Amino acid sequence: MNKRKAWLLILAACLLAASCRLAAAGLLVTEVMYNPNQCDDTDGEWVEIYNNGETSVDLSRWLLNNKPLEGTLSAKQYLVIAKELVDGTDADTDSFEKYWGNNDGVWDEADGFRAMQLSVSLANSAGIVNLTNGNETDILQYTSAMGANGNGKSLQRTLELGWEEAEATPGAGAFQAALENDELEYELEIENVAPRIIYINITPDEMDADGIQIIAGNKTVKIEVSVADDNGIEDIANVTAFLDGREIAVIKVSASNETAFFEASLNFQPSDDKKQYNLSITAFDYETNATETRTIEYVSRIATVLETRSVNFGKLKPGESKEATVAVRNTGIDAVKVSFSADTNLVIEAFNGNWVALKDANVLINAGEREEIKIRAFAPKKKAGFFKGKLKIIAKAA
Repeated sequence: MNKRKAWLLILAACLLAASCRLAAAGLLVTEVMYNPNQCDDTDGEWVEIYNNGETSVDLSRWLLNNKPLEGTLSAKQYLVIAKELVDGTDADTDSFEKYWGNNDGVWDEADGFRAMQLSVSLANSAGIVNLTNGNETDILQYTSAMGANGNGKSLQRTLELGWEEAEATPGAGAFQAALENDELEYELEIENVAPRIIYINITPDEMDADGIQIIAGNKTVKIEVSVADDNGIEDIANVTAFLDGREIAVIKVSASNETAFFEASLNFQPSDDKKQYNLSITAFDYETNATETRTIEYVSRIATVLETRSVNFGKLKPGESKEATVAVRNTGIDAVKVSFSADTNLVIEAFNGNWVALKDANVLINAGEREEIKIRAFAPKKKAGFFKGKLKIIAKAA
C-alpha cells in the first residue's frame, strides 16, 4: 500500500470517529466563509462556532485547526473566529469588521455579536475545519463543489448536520433559529380508564336462597376475582378485600392479555356470629379504582325465632286456666325439637298432643317452617295478685 492510500484511510477513520463523537460535542462548527468575494481571503475568511451544550465552555481547552482559542462561550451562544477581525498593518483597509461589523474600525458591542481574531487559513478548492479539545471533535471536510466558492456566500450547517450554500450570516444565530423553527408545540390529554371487576365468584354457596349462605362450622370460603382495564393489565395495581371492615389478603394468580385474576380466602369458625357479613372488593390502578360489594350470610344449623313477643292471660279465678298460642319459626338448616323454660311461679304447660310441662314439649319443627304451639296457665289457689314472667325457647336437633 502506498503512502497516499494509507494516509487517506487514516483520514477517513479519523473523520468517521469524529462524526461518531459529534452528538456528544458541546461546540459545533456552524458556518464557514472559506473563499469570500467581499475582500481578499487574508482579510475575509472566518469560521462561526456554536455552543450547543447546557453550560459555558472554557475555550482555552479547544483548538481550531491546531490554533488555540481563548475566553469562554456561554450555552447557546455564537463566536465568530476571523482571520483579520479589524484592519491591521497590511496595505489595504479591508477586514472582517468592515464587511460584517459596523465599519467603525473597532470591534465592540456595537457590532452586534461576539468575534475574535485567529490566524487560520482556509484553502479554496478543498479543506478541513477541525474544532477539537482532544476528547470532543467536530470536523467539516469541504470542497468547492459544495458551493460558497467566491460568490459572497458561506457554507452553513443544516439541522440534518449536513452543509449547504447560503447567504452569509456570521453571528446571527441562523443555526439556532433553525433549531427553534424545527420545534412545534403539542397538547396531549391522557385519559385514565378505571379498572373493571368482571366477576366475583364465592364458594361454597350452601343454600338455594339468594346471595351466598355458608352453614356454620369450620369453613374456608374461596373468593375469585377477575379484573380488566382498557389501559392494559399492566395498569392494574392491586385488589383489596374487606369483610365487615376486616382486611382479607388478596393475591394475583394469573393474567391474560386483557384480564388479571386474583384469589382470596377467609375462614369461619363455629363461634363466629351467625349473621350477614358485607364483603367489599376494590380493584386499583395507578390513579383510580372500582368497588363491588357482596353479602355472605353465615347460617347456624339450629336457629329458631320466637315470633310471639308477649302473652296476656287476662284475669283468672284461683284454680282456673287459660290457653294462648306461641308462634315459633325454624330459621336453621336442621329440623329441631322445641321446648320452653319459664321464670314464673305460675304453672304453665305446653301442648304436643298432650298437655305436658314446658320443658317436655319437644314440638318438632322442620327447617324453614313455622309452628303455633298452644300453652296454658293455671291461676294459683291463693290470694289475689299480679303475676308476670318470661318464657325462653329451647331448641335442639331433632
